[in-house]
Amino acid sequence: MFRKIKNYYTYRNLIKQNLATLNSRYSLKFDPVYGRLWTVFNLPVENHETVRRYGYRYLDEQVKKYINSLQTYFWDIGIGELISIRKTDMIDSVNVLIVFRYKYYKTQIFLFTMIILFSIIGGGVLLGGLVKLILFLIALIF
Repeated sequence: MFRKIKNYYTYRNLIKQNLATLNSRYSLKFDPVYGRLWTVFNLPVENHETVRRYGYRYLDEQVKKYINSLQTYFWDIGIGELISIRKTDMIDSVNVLIVFRYKYYKTQIFLFTMIILFSIIGGGVLLGGLVKLILFLIALIF
């Protein structure tokens, strides 16, 4: 469990270090709140007629080529085993939404839950301590 949490921070750091390349070469955007990479794959205009002629198999083939080149790059930067495709949705006949996410997503949810829980507990302890301090100071004054 702790290895997966450590790997999540490694995943985020490697993405942040390579974000400029991911954005310029692959048009990927990083959502730091959810730790996901996403893009809309746009088929070039000159290939729209090919999609009409051969159907969606051509678009699927182009998306697979794009994903394969991305996965090769992910392995090159060291996150190949930490990332997976979360979703691919067809937006229209020539655009596809592709979302990548940390492979062990449940560990990420567990980590965020623990951080929120400890923050609430720590905030309650601090607030309780401040109230006791104020009451103590009031008792000293009177």
